[in-house]
Amino acid sequence: MFALLIQAVFTACYATVIPEHRYAWMIFQLFGQCCFTWVTTLAYVSSSLFVPLEELGVSAGLIGTFRSAGGSVGNAIFSTIMTSIVNKKLGPNIAEAAISHGYSPAGLAVLIPAVIENAVGVPFAFAKTNATAAVIAATGEAFKDTYAYAFRRVFLSTLPFGIIGLVAAWFVKDPSHLLNNHIAVHQERDVITGERYIDEKQTEARPVGA
Repeated sequence: MFALLIQAVFTACYATVIPEHRYAWMIFQLFGQCCFTWVTTLAYVSSSLFVPLEELGVSAGLIGTFRSAGGSVGNAIFSTIMTSIVNKKLGPNIAEAAISHGYSPAGLAVLIPAVIENAVGVPFAFAKTNATAAVIAATGEAFKDTYAYAFRRVFLSTLPFGIIGLVAAWFVKDPSHLLNNHIAVHQERDVITGERYIDEKQTEARPVGA
């Protein structure tokens, strides 16, 4: 639960450092991402200790399945949030920035695609426009701010999933008392070697009253 709490809090905190605070962004990612391995390891350890040996494969497989499904669903949700915000706000924000710096509204149909192409690295993207250096700088800033706004909403939307994870973790049994050599000895002697299975078969075959 502590690992999930750190992961949820610091992932949501990404929203506070976009787009200007680069060092804070790296520090928050250190805490937000490192917990993934921590949580995954604890999940597999708990699973392996609380299920019978013959069900270890099913248990590990289910964990992997839910991880994969959760990642797919999460990516779909977050991509939808970001795409919907960008599609709604990017064009108007670029137009507003251009017009406020003296650009003619008649040329926006050419300018907006040029700003997007320039942002993704297309050379000479503004060649077909008459945009000044001030317009280029302002529209580039509007592009960055729009995506920053969208990513902030994405990071904040991770909080409900973090809360769901914390609630689920509350019901996970604590395996600490099983992490000892005594359990390992019993598993090796009675299960892996098959002695318990042999004893049970001999008991079943023994006549009644014997």
